[in-house]
Amino acid sequence: MIPLMSNFRIGSMLRPAFIAPLLCLIYVLAVVNVYDDALAIVTIGSEFAPEELENNEYTEKGYDGQFVYYLARYGIDSEAYIDVPSYRAQRILLPVLGRIVSFGQDSLLVWALLLVNLIALGGGTVLLEKLLVEHKANRWIALGFALSLGMFGAARLITTETLAYALALGGIYLMRHNRWRWAAVIFALSVLSKEMTLFFPAAYGVYLLYQRKIPQAFIFGAIVLLPFIIWQGILYNAFGSFGIGSGGAGTTGFAIVPFMGFIRLIIEPIRAGNTSAAIVLGLLMGMFVMLPTVWALWQVVADTRYTLQVRAGNKPESTIRGWSLMTWHLLTNIVIIPFVPLSTFAEPLGMLRFIVGMQIMVILYAAARRKKRALSYSTFWFVTSFLVIVSDFAAVS
Repeated sequence: MIPLMSNFRIGSMLRPAFIAPLLCLIYVLAVVNVYDDALAIVTIGSEFAPEELENNEYTEKGYDGQFVYYLARYGIDSEAYIDVPSYRAQRILLPVLGRIVSFGQDSLLVWALLLVNLIALGGGTVLLEKLLVEHKANRWIALGFALSLGMFGAARLITTETLAYALALGGIYLMRHNRWRWAAVIFALSVLSKEMTLFFPAAYGVYLLYQRKIPQAFIFGAIVLLPFIIWQGILYNAFGSFGIGSGGAGTTGFAIVPFMGFIRLIIEPIRAGNTSAAIVLGLLMGMFVMLPTVWALWQVVADTRYTLQVRAGNKPESTIRGWSLMTWHLLTNIVIIPFVPLSTFAEPLGMLRFIVGMQIMVILYAAARRKKRALSYSTFWFVTSFLVIVSDFAAVS
């Protein structure tokens, strides 16, 4: 009996949901050891650092994790240390959970934020594994996603994507099992972690309306949106503006011409005489952002064509082709990407954190439609986390 239990435990540990958080914890501990400072993982910058944290400065401007830390530590008094207070504070769930888990102790706060993100990384990966298995796909596909910059990197950087998209996966799982009220609650929490996760419940809302389930769609939408709307009102009262926007300080507006942000990312460095930067950024964004986006857009077009052909009587109806809930999900999570501003494309860490919703739906759509090549390519998203490692080494040097 004991050997059987031992084998079971080892088998349970050798899964993406255990491997990803473990690797993240090991890497974070290495970073803390190199800098001899736990606050290194929230990337405090001199431009925004409070006077009491000036000895913990990491770079000149720092990174987004510092704003999560300030919100958790100072609450509403963090306004003086944040570039765009309402924009950052709309992602309030991680700071609140960090404050709760740390029992209000500043000395424990950074570790509490990390713990929340590590639990979210493991939980989100478990949910993706389950969804893949239900679609008869290999659960190990989830590892490439779990080790991507938007999940693994965000957990290390103490940004909100890991928690937000773990909750979004929870909502997807619950909706798939017809527990739509609980799914709406989980989606509401994900939106309070990061507003970009609104695209997931939006797909469900549109699909419910398409099925003429109007009362259910109304209740579902109200549960998801009311907490977010109320919180936006609180932010406006506190900071004088709503949180919705295209980014923090220095951001540019959304592009009007599709993919103009990506085009300018290549053209402007060439004009400035920095062709090598254009090539590197173009390849990086092209491979991990543009290629899956174009693939996803093509799937939506193909589903539309097939559905029209079925309705015209020219094609037999198929259970795995044509417009479905998966198509709605894929569309809602890619529709904004062609209009992403240059400022986001030009900041690779930010852009690769921006596309997590698309990554999830590319994987789930490919699993549901038996797109084995797309699933195989999705495993290479783990490469993006090397950008965090490069950034850490650059800061050390």
